[in-house]
This record gives sequence, structure tokens and C-alpha cells, in this order.
Amino acid sequence: MRTLWIPCEEEAGTEPPLILALAPTHQRDAWVALVGSVVYRSHALPIVWHVVEAQAREFWLAHFDHLLR
Repeated sequence: MRTLWIPCEEEAGTEPPLILALAPTHQRDAWVALVGSVVYRSHALPIVWHVVEAQAREFWLAHFDHLLR
């Protein structure tokens, strides 16, 4: 939401950047959550995810590509 963005002084009058972060999150040896997040005020807010088995022989980039579409 644009109304929640408060730019610092050097950013006044500019549009805030939209930063997307993609990261795997491991839960022991059981599963991996492939998470796509929006970075806002130094915090990553997860917006999409896909869970795979930790031992699966899958290529994660294909899942990230699907999440970004």
C-alpha cells in the first residue's frame, strides 16, 4: 500500500523500489519451502511459496519460475 511507505529524506519525491527476494527455507531434513517475498522496510513479507521434500531431486529454479508467473 502506497500510504504505508514513508520515504527517508534522501528519497523524498521518488517512487519506492519494489524488491523481490527468492529463498529456500529448510526444515530439518524433511522439507524445503521455496519462498518469494517482497522486501519492505528491511523485512521480507512472504507472498508466494512452494514446498518440496528435502530429499527430492528437483531443480528449484523451475519452481521459482512458476511462482514468479
